[in-house]
This record gives sequence, structure tokens and C-alpha cells, in this order.
Amino acid sequence: MTLSLVFIAILFGFSLYNLVTAIRLEVPRKQTVQPLAKLRKRVSLLIPVRNEAQNLPALVRCLGQIDYSPLEILILDDESTDDSYRILQSSGYVALRGRPTPSGWVGKNWACHQLTEAATGDLLLFCDADVTITPRAVADTVNRMEEYHAKALTALPRQLMQSWSEKAVIPLVMHQSVVGTLPLNLLHRLRSPSLLVCNGQWLCIDRAAYFSVGGHQRVKDSFVEDMALGRELKRAGYPLLTVVAARSLEVRMYKDWPALKEGFTKNLYPLMGGNLPLFSLCLLLFVYANGVSLLSLTGFLLLLLNRLIVARLFRTSAGSVLFHPIGLVTVLYLSICSLAKTKWGAISWKGRETVHRITK
Repeated sequence: MTLSLVFIAILFGFSLYNLVTAIRLEVPRKQTVQPLAKLRKRVSLLIPVRNEAQNLPALVRCLGQIDYSPLEILILDDESTDDSYRILQSSGYVALRGRPTPSGWVGKNWACHQLTEAATGDLLLFCDADVTITPRAVADTVNRMEEYHAKALTALPRQLMQSWSEKAVIPLVMHQSVVGTLPLNLLHRLRSPSLLVCNGQWLCIDRAAYFSVGGHQRVKDSFVEDMALGRELKRAGYPLLTVVAARSLEVRMYKDWPALKEGFTKNLYPLMGGNLPLFSLCLLLFVYANGVSLLSLTGFLLLLLNRLIVARLFRTSAGSVLFHPIGLVTVLYLSICSLAKTKWGAISWKGRETVHRITK
């Protein structure tokens, strides 16, 4: 019991620290100094799309409102089986048709690689098709990178959650696991490749730095390519700035239980280290700290305060805290599914199955 309280106290401490100190993507207008247009860095906004017909109309509206120049927008259809490519063709933006995925590549990694082959920008900004982008998000990204002299920036958007499974699982996996364990505002100063957050939903990398580490080709077989690419950047000595973008970017990752199960089954085992001993340790600590603490009043109060702080930081509903016990059981179940699928089965995502096993 005492050990679990220590873990929860650590989570609470980190969460409170990040609430106060985390770097926000939004640059206060009085601090914003726009360089002359001819001196601004050219940004290539790169968006891989696979079966996103439902999200594309909203994405196209967002793209038309972006307040930044010079900006190049490239969208690549990654062998969609729905109407995505037809919608892209009528969008008015450059719509590339992706080539078949070669052996040894994960589909999204191949799509991002093709986008970089066509991009001409000084900065390569990768964005998922389900992200809602505010008009100033690109400009603020460039300004933050210049302010901190960073060669790469990754943002943590506000996560939109409606179904019970989203409210139960996403705050634990996407928020608490990050905000409760790492000092976000210091990560770009820490050289260790294991101390990082890298989120492919919004990831901007200096062109020279990207290609110097091998880009997506270097991590072509990784199911969590963003984290793998972030580690390569840190190994090469490039600062990776982590910012909270709860007012600039929004995303609804999964709209129902089947999609959430498929997505986290693909990601959880690799996210927990990709090897059985580390995975087992992470899962044990997660269950012990979050589960046993519920048995004491002090632990319960610390856990409640921690979850409320995280909800405040990411502007999500405090009501999701009520789903915490369900979330614990669900994350445990999804983690075991991820282990089984990754080690002994086949990972599927958006209608495409990849038989690739992590052997560590």
C-alpha cells in the first residue's frame, strides 16, 4: 500500500509541475514577432490519408483557414478503399496517389516517406487527417521552434472523447502516462533517447535534421514510428521540443470501441518498450499504482486530484475521472491483446494486415 501511494504521489507531483510549467503551443500575441515574409521558413504540411473520407471535409475547411505563408500542403492517399481519393481530388490541394507498400514497411511510414520525397519546405510538418487545426497553429509551431532553437517540435492536442471506451482509456494512455511521469518543459534539454514524447499527430522537423537521421526510412518497420523517429533525432543530438496544444489542435482518435481496440492493440506493446520484461514491469507498475491506491482514502484523493489536473491541462471533461476503474481493466485487457498480436499474431489497421513480430 505504501509503495502504491509513493507512485501516485509521483504522478501527482509531475502532473502539477506540468500544469504550471508545460510549454503551450499558443504563442501570446504580444510575444509574437512575425518575420518578413521573404525570411520566413517554408513549411510543408504533410498529411497521410487512409480511409478518412469521414474526416476529410472538416480537414479541408481547416486547411483553407491556416494563417501562414509560405506554406505547401501535400496530402497523400495511402491505398484507401473508401472515397478518400475522390474527395481529395476535388479539394483544391495537391493530392498524391500513394504507391503500394513495399515489403518491410509499415503503411503509414511508407506514406510519410513518399510525402517527404515530394516536399520542398524547410520544415516538414506531419499531421494526421483527423486533427482539427486552428488558423494560427502552423505559425505558432514555427515561432516556438525559433524561440527555443529546436530542430523538431511535437504537440499534444486536446483529445475529443464521447464514447465510454474513449473516456475510460484515452486519459490513462495518452495523458496520465505522459504528464504524470515526465517533465515536459525539460525534455528538449535531456539527451537520453528514452526520455521523450513524440506524437505523430503533429510533428514538425527541420528538413536537414530529418534526412540526416534517415527519416521514416530509418524506422520503416516500427508500429510507433513517431516515438522511434523521435529517438533517432535525440540520438543525433537534435532537441525535440514537446508542447501542449489543447487550444490549437483537437483530435478524436477513435470513434467507437472496435476502432479503439484495433488502434491500441497495435500500439500498446511497442509503446511499453517492445520487449517482454519491460512491458511486464510497466504493466505491473501501472496496475499497482492505479489499482491499489483506490483502497486507501489518501491514495484515492491523490489519484482524483491527479486526474483532475490532467483534465484541466488538456481541457477535457472532469467527468472522465468516473471511468477510471473501467479504464484500468480495459487498458490491462488491451495490453495483453497487444502483446499477443505483436508477438504471435498479425497487426491490422484500417483494413490492412501487417505480419510483423517484435522479437525482443
